[in-house]
This record gives sequence, C-alpha cells and structure tokens, in this order.
Amino acid sequence: MYTVIGVGGIGIEVAKNFSNFPQYNLIYVDDEKHNFTDQHTITKQKRPELYEDAFKALKPALKKKVKDKVICVLSGASAVSSIALKLLYGIREKDISILYIKPETALLSDKKRMQDKVIFSVLQEYTRSGLFEDMFLISSESMDALVEDASISDYYTSMNSMIVNAFHMIKVFDNQPAEASNFSEVLETRRIYSIGLLEQKSGDEKLFFPIDTPLDKRLYFGITEENINNDKNLQRNIIKLIKDKNEEFCKYSYGVYKTQYDSDFCYMKIYTSKVQDF
Repeated sequence: MYTVIGVGGIGIEVAKNFSNFPQYNLIYVDDEKHNFTDQHTITKQKRPELYEDAFKALKPALKKKVKDKVICVLSGASAVSSIALKLLYGIREKDISILYIKPETALLSDKKRMQDKVIFSVLQEYTRSGLFEDMFLISSESMDALVEDASISDYYTSMNSMIVNAFHMIKVFDNQPAEASNFSEVLETRRIYSIGLLEQKSGDEKLFFPIDTPLDKRLYFGITEENINNDKNLQRNIIKLIKDKNEEFCKYSYGVYKTQYDSDFCYMKIYTSKVQDF
C-alpha cells in the first residue's frame, strides 16, 4: 500500500488518478478547498515563501493515514509546493518518492519560474543524497507531444491519466514475475528517472522528460497471452532491438510480461545520476 500526497492544484489533478487503483490511499494538500475526505488546507498566502511559514505539519489524523511508502506529487508552478521539504520532513521516517511535473517555463511569470527552478533543483539534490528513494520527472512540454486527439476540455485529463497509468503499470510489472528478463539491480546513485513509450516496430522512443545523460534504460514489454504463446520471433526481435539500441554509456535491458490487454505495448524507465537542468 502506498500513500499518494498531492500538493497544490497541479499535483492534486495528477494524484487523484491514483484513486483508480486499490494499491494507493490519497491525501491532498492545497490552499483551495476541494471535495476530498483527506485534505489539509493551508491559508492562501501572497508569496511562495510565506507558505512554508504558514505550514507546520500534516494534521495528526492525516499523518496517521500515511503508509510506509509515500509518493509526493507536485509541480513547481504551484505556490503551495514551497512547503514540500517541510511537509516531507514531518514524515521523514517513511520511504519517500517524488513525482515532479515540470511546467513549461516559457508560460510562467518570472516569480514562478524562479520558484520552479529552486524546488526542482533542491528536490533532485536531496534525492541524489539518498534522503528520498527516487524522483520521477515529467515535462509538460514533452507530454504535449504524447497527448493526441484531445479537446481542450480533455487535454489535461488525458495527460494526467497517461502519467499515472504508466507509473502504475511499471509498479505492477516490478511486482510480478517476468516471462523473460535480463534486468539487473539499478545502481543506488541512479535515483532520478523518467518514463517513456517505445514503439516496438520502429524503435522510436517517446519520453515523458528529456533526460540528459541517461545511464540505464529498462524496457517493460506488456505482451498479450496469445503472442506470448504463439509469436516464435518475439524473443529474437526483442534481443535484436536491445543490441541495436545499446550505447557505450547507456545500456538497455528488458522484461517481458503477460497481460490481459488486447494489444502489446512497451514502457521504458530511464535512469540517470545527473541533476537535470531543464
């Protein structure tokens, strides 16, 4: 069981998609009142730095609901995200992961751009130091290229659903036996990562964040039961793909998983040890 803590308006919009799966319980932190049972509401402040002063700790009743594994979902574009370190310090005994949505900085005011830069950099440094388990980076600009045929009313709904579905599916695969795999342990120094989609025929990679200096790419193949049983070239084609893509400083590995879906798909997880400056 994981506790997902959505911080700020953007973080909440992404986080609430986790409610579609039974493995997560949700807590929301914002300066707006929402129709959620488990919410900590902060008084609205005029400046981002005042939020940290205004926030003391999660309400005791909410803190009791925090499980041993925590996923904190936030974006630097939300002023409330300034409380992130203080909030997470209060639950520091938990295993904490960060899911960070990087906004399109060209659309931000100078104040919000600076706030995002500070939060983004500080959370990465704390992650690299081992204070947090890992940090999943998402670029709103990169996600824009992945959201196809969505009206303006469905645009962010589709984007947020895609983020959470990919994250959750990889969690599922990581906790079930593979039909075939050559995954090895990821080095502890590689705590910063993103996710992507791989087009199996063309080999094209569509990333949720343009990771600079990737060091490890893991491919998660979700294959239908029919193809698992009948595709005699599946293993051979995957191995050829891996060999073609391997680079000197970035190695590819794979896992093949049987699914009940109607078609095959492939998610990627891309790791680095380098703080991203984007």
